[in-house]
Amino acid sequence: MDTPYPIYPSQTDAFKNIAKSFASLIAKESKTKVLSAFKRNDWLAQSLGYKGHADLLQSTQFRKQADQGEPLRCFLHESIRTAISQTFSSKMPDIPPQIIERASLEMKDAEVVLSNTHPEAKLPMMLDEGSKYFSGSFEKIRDEINAAATRKNYVPVLKLDFSESPFNVYAVLMEHSALKAFKVDPNRRDVELIYLKPKGDTSSSNWKIRASLDVWGAETIPADVLNDWCVFRDWLLQFNLVGRTHISERLKDHRFITFHTQSHPEYTLEKLYGDLNSEEDKNLLYALLNPNKRLMNDESSRIDSRGNGFNSTLKYSSEILKMISGEKGSNNQRGWTIDGVFENEAIEHYEPIQSGYAFRLKGMSTVVTVTLTPNAETGWVDYKLSHYIKTPEQMSKYVPSRQSGDYLEYALQRGVTTITDFYKIAVRNGHIPDDSWLIANS
Repeated sequence: MDTPYPIYPSQTDAFKNIAKSFASLIAKESKTKVLSAFKRNDWLAQSLGYKGHADLLQSTQFRKQADQGEPLRCFLHESIRTAISQTFSSKMPDIPPQIIERASLEMKDAEVVLSNTHPEAKLPMMLDEGSKYFSGSFEKIRDEINAAATRKNYVPVLKLDFSESPFNVYAVLMEHSALKAFKVDPNRRDVELIYLKPKGDTSSSNWKIRASLDVWGAETIPADVLNDWCVFRDWLLQFNLVGRTHISERLKDHRFITFHTQSHPEYTLEKLYGDLNSEEDKNLLYALLNPNKRLMNDESSRIDSRGNGFNSTLKYSSEILKMISGEKGSNNQRGWTIDGVFENEAIEHYEPIQSGYAFRLKGMSTVVTVTLTPNAETGWVDYKLSHYIKTPEQMSKYVPSRQSGDYLEYALQRGVTTITDFYKIAVRNGHIPDDSWLIANS
């Protein structure tokens, strides 16, 4: 590193904690002793462009005036993370470089979780939109100014914004009992309702369903509105994995908070589909994933899982619903064909290879292979991927727990969608495909 990475006086303790955590991860993975404080601090300092830890500490004295109390995040930066891995690998030749690389990625993931200003952050909690790190006194002053300047409401404001939603998604929402149960009388005077319908025939690629409740400044909050909002909010949050919902509220002070959820990397869209309780919810999930698919007509009355009768003229067939990623199925009783598996919007090209298939994702040059092997013990077909995927939307690469299917085409479908499901979520959320998303299965 030509120019040392700047470390400020307020970050020196954090620097030592980071060095200790990184050394502990390496020791745990390699089953060796933890590096001494002298070595780990010196090597980390050298990775950041200093002669050693003493040189780093001396340089911080020249940065006192520029010190803003920012948290230290070393591993979020790919170039720095690479330099750290290379330095420690050269100093520890007996430790496989892959172990040090994995430890550095774990450190990066931890920093992502701790940094609620980083775009990869996905926390299972409420986050203050747009807030940065400030010193305690400065943040207090900022809050007092913003609280005084922020317009207060006479009554709570409930906003349901479907202006970005594709018409098919809007149509399914209008038929859903959860939204019907959340209807607010527009003539009520104790709450202001803002309801925005879709604007036109086309929507942007980054469209979202937006819902918010704002009670800042309101003298009273109707209990029924608050209760219904919490029920509606929690219902809509279950679809957060798709990346098409934006839910916020302002209850206690002048700042809006936005709700995010965190799911385990192995919690796939297929698992979400299986966990949904009602046919209505499954219809909505399919619509969120496939907003341009044509709806089918169905005048029959159905009963959802909660025992509530409802009439719907809009639905998807149960066979199509099971194909939640949007691919076509088969013309046989087993459910999938080879062509059906690869009729996938994420795939640019595919071709058969020995013992399997190879395909390439749109916008990428890396070829992914799926090797298919009959399992004599189980009677199923096992699959093995040449690569796993880790997009900017994921905390870590996704490795499926069960890599098999009860017949060849289904095993192939499971292997392909292991890659394409996460690819499509990332692309829908505005990320540009990059070969770095694909991690070789070593």
